[in-house]
Amino acid sequence: MRPAFPGLEALILNGIGEPLLHPRLDAFIRTAKEAMPAKSWVGFQSNGLLVDPARARSLVAAGLDRICISVD
Repeated sequence: MRPAFPGLEALILNGIGEPLLHPRLDAFIRTAKEAMPAKSWVGFQSNGLLVDPARARSLVAAGLDRICISVD
């Protein structure tokens, strides 16, 4: 079976719950970005409550391209 990452245009890390609560989110982003084509992107949707300056820097350093902030 071939890994899917080399053929992806985008990877959206959404599901049930808040992605920022996962302790390995940065590692997931980094792994995906290393395996995906150069023009592809990684993103997720969040309520944004757990994003502070340090967390924002770590996400960018991991390779996060997009974050959609959901406001209710």
